[in-house]
Amino acid sequence: MRRQKLFKVKITALVLCVSSGCANLHSVMIGERRLPPSGGRDFDVKVSETGFNVKEATSVVQAIGGKNSGAGKAAKTVNELYDLVSFGPVTGNPVMDTKYADSIGEQASNSCAPEKTIGVVSIRETMKYPVISGEIVKIGGQCK
Repeated sequence: MRRQKLFKVKITALVLCVSSGCANLHSVMIGERRLPPSGGRDFDVKVSETGFNVKEATSVVQAIGGKNSGAGKAAKTVNELYDLVSFGPVTGNPVMDTKYADSIGEQASNSCAPEKTIGVVSIRETMKYPVISGEIVKIGGQCK
């Protein structure tokens, strides 16, 4: 009976964690932002990639499986190894494809070609959920 109650509490906690999420704005760089000239138009380019938070994932494994279980001990080892290889300042979570935003500048310039690009704004943000996140890079501006 006690075991079933503990299991229900763990499942409830997991459901609450999965159902919550929020957005974190990491940086915004704004150039001169003006109204588009007559005949001008706005453009927006966005790329995103799924991030993975190792620390949160290992915490979930330990919470569900127990810290002293085989899975809990393996999660602790993974967490310690991750701490050894990850250091320094970061924004957001690590992603599988680290070059996902490399082409956004070219996409932005192609949005206005052959017109001139003015009022460029770049935004870096994270849509955060338990264990995973959406790592987002946006560029907006106007074509003259």
